[in-house]
Amino acid sequence: EFKRICVGALKPVAFANDKGSRMGLAAFRGTAGAAHPEARGGTELLRLMKRIGVRYLRQHSGYSEEARRMGFTLWYHNQPNGADWNRYWKGEKTWMDEPKQRRGWLEGNLKTTQDLGAEAFEFANEWNLADGTENPTRAGRYVKDWLTQLRSARDEKYPQIRLGGCVVANADLPYLKVVHDEGGWPLFDDLVFHMSGMPRVADNPGREYWNVLRTLKDIRAVVREYGEKPLYLSEFYAPTAPNVLISMNERDAAADLAIQIALAFAADVKGLMYYCFDDFDRILPIKTAAELGEPTYRENYFGLVRRDWVPKATLWTFATAAELLDGATFLGDVELPGTEKSFGLLFRTLRGPVAFLWSRIDGYPQHELSRTNAAHLPPWQSTVGNCETFSAKASGERI
Repeated sequence: EFKRICVGALKPVAFANDKGSRMGLAAFRGTAGAAHPEARGGTELLRLMKRIGVRYLRQHSGYSEEARRMGFTLWYHNQPNGADWNRYWKGEKTWMDEPKQRRGWLEGNLKTTQDLGAEAFEFANEWNLADGTENPTRAGRYVKDWLTQLRSARDEKYPQIRLGGCVVANADLPYLKVVHDEGGWPLFDDLVFHMSGMPRVADNPGREYWNVLRTLKDIRAVVREYGEKPLYLSEFYAPTAPNVLISMNERDAAADLAIQIALAFAADVKGLMYYCFDDFDRILPIKTAAELGEPTYRENYFGLVRRDWVPKATLWTFATAAELLDGATFLGDVELPGTEKSFGLLFRTLRGPVAFLWSRIDGYPQHELSRTNAAHLPPWQSTVGNCETFSAKASGERI
């Protein structure tokens, strides 16, 4: 019954660069007795986050005061929702068509940001996907109706709050171009984006839209062209949803997450907020894949831990990367002589040089190729294939 049990321990880590940490969480479901057993409340949740190197907390309702006291850096994120929101985009009359009411809503969110002690307000969420990728139908109204008023309200009443702007899913270049051309680029402080490569592995060299490596390269190109801004990755993922076609088993998710984090550090992303800390069911009963259909509720299973805090392998990926990249500066690619299918990134850190090394000797597989039964491989069985043994040199430093 118990031939394949994975057990691990999280050692205590003293992060030397606590306030300079780049690691964070986009969201978590911390209600005792719902998402977690009643014996584990908010304090235990935050302690575990600290132990794996989290600095940024993007959604922190109910934990803001304690999180600030423990040294977390808080972000606040919001946008309008509901029936009026849908009517607004259909061109029907709503309160959002009135500049004074929009202004009042935005000022209310800035006040909430201040009251929570958050350093930034991140407005909007993947509007670029509303009518399909690279079809920027909402970009103009984002600038004219919302971003202009948001910047004015911030400057007048809450100048200490940073504004996170665009919040695109991957590097949607047409959407970002419209934001720039409509005069929106100077109106926000930090360029915020989300990143997913599913079903491709993180370092796939192709130009498909859902591609982690392409996203990071294109985002860097955008800020070089339109004007430098700090980059924040407020959602990225290593999905482990059971019985879903576009997902990963836990072994592949752990490997993919390591490469995503290393690539984001190499691209000088200032904050990386993983979605989501824990799996959750919301108020819905647990159902089988046949009952749910696919891919319904896939995002409920992106967590580093399961609903009952049983950890996934990705928890150790996150914690190890946070420790190894504490205070990291990217130095460049690692030379791996004798192969064109092995790769590496070298960093200078507070603990010395660190390299992330990986192999694609078996090519660039997709995660969880479509199967008629939509069944996961077991968590100990990799779909990626064998890895090479590395012998690496870079910049004359011993690794």
